Amino acid sequence: MSLRPILGLGHYLQTEEVSGARAGEFHHKIVLAATQLERQLDALAEYTKLCLRVPRREAVDLKRLLPTVVGEELAKFRLGEECVELAGRMGSVLADRAILKLVFRELIDNALLFTRADQPARVKVSCQPQGDRLETTIQDFGPGIPADCLPLLGKPFQRFHPQTAGGDGLGLGLTRVTRGLAALGGRLRCLSQVGQGSSFLVCLRTA
Repeated sequence: MSLRPILGLGHYLQTEEVSGARAGEFHHKIVLAATQLERQLDALAEYTKLCLRVPRREAVDLKRLLPTVVGEELAKFRLGEECVELAGRMGSVLADRAILKLVFRELIDNALLFTRADQPARVKVSCQPQGDRLETTIQDFGPGIPADCLPLLGKPFQRFHPQTAGGDGLGLGLTRVTRGLAALGGRLRCLSQVGQGSSFLVCLRTA
């Protein structure tokens, strides 16, 4: 979203005689465009803060962090506890708690947001030790991501589901995730199949 649609509509309203339902329609479009632009600017500001943050190295217990993030996301979407399943051996990882919370918040947010229109939201979050690392999987059962789009994951303003049951994303969530994990020395993988859903795997060193 840029300022061009807002300026264009505003200029048209200034130079043309528009009244009644047509004026209301134009006003509605201006408000929507301005709201979307504001969301993008807020997201960019958050991303800039993330880029400038010097990460701390501390033991973060996922048995405490993940239920907290899940609870906040369920409250945000006004969903019940049955929509997210927590499973596996949750341990502690070496990370910055604030950055890691942002990473899981974005991934769980996406999993709940991009659901199939014919199914209720359903997400599984599980942990599995992998040697000296802990792998956390956020699995959804949504529309999935086309194979040719997977190389674009993490790049800013990439949106793979412009129309979903949950609404529109800004295309910055996975950018923040990849940046945050890079700062923590972690890795992100994505396994996805169109029509079957996606799994995002976060791998971090154990504490």
